[in-house]
Amino acid sequence: MSKLAPLLTLALGLSLAGSALARPFTTSNGVGTLYFKDESGNMVTVCTISKVSSEKLTPKLGKAEALLSASHCILDVPPNALTFFYASFDDGLSFFRLKPIIRGDLSQGFDFSLWQPLDDKNVARSPLAFNAIKSYPLSSRKELEFGEEIDSWGMPAGLGLTYTKGIVAQPNVDRPIISQPDINWIGLISADLNCTGGCSGSSVFDSKGDVVAVLVGSLFD
Repeated sequence: MSKLAPLLTLALGLSLAGSALARPFTTSNGVGTLYFKDESGNMVTVCTISKVSSEKLTPKLGKAEALLSASHCILDVPPNALTFFYASFDDGLSFFRLKPIIRGDLSQGFDFSLWQPLDDKNVARSPLAFNAIKSYPLSSRKELEFGEEIDSWGMPAGLGLTYTKGIVAQPNVDRPIISQPDINWIGLISADLNCTGGCSGSSVFDSKGDVVAVLVGSLFD
């Protein structure tokens, strides 16, 4: 877990309007929606999920690719809900039932999760569909720079796939978060990305198009 931490630095997005529109650092076709199925069989949107890749994942996962989201996305699911999770991607063809592989310890401030599709022929489409989804490289950077441009694709509730761009306002938040003073947040970044419910778990990209952070929350509702 500790070896993954530098790759999966957490990002805290501020809900501030007015981010300048510009050409995205990467395309959106590796971004999908994380769902769970409720007791009535309805698919309920939970968070955003992205396909990522790094050779550093291989020793732990047996492969270099996985799906990345936020750990708290699972906690937000009602306790009495059926715990079947799914991901769909914007090509409209790829839909998978998922299994969690690694979950960061939220109590220690590691708010990330890694997933892989289940091999369930009744739910998942051909594995070739998963292989065809774009994967984003995980950065090996230890920290970001103040004022650095970053961007993200997310799935805010009811809006569909949405692009947002901003800058790093604080590369390392070294103080407790007011709303969660008991959590020892690790590597938290403050940035002026627009976000709302459903964007949690979104990959955050630097100018090279590498994943440098996971969006986990907002200072404002």
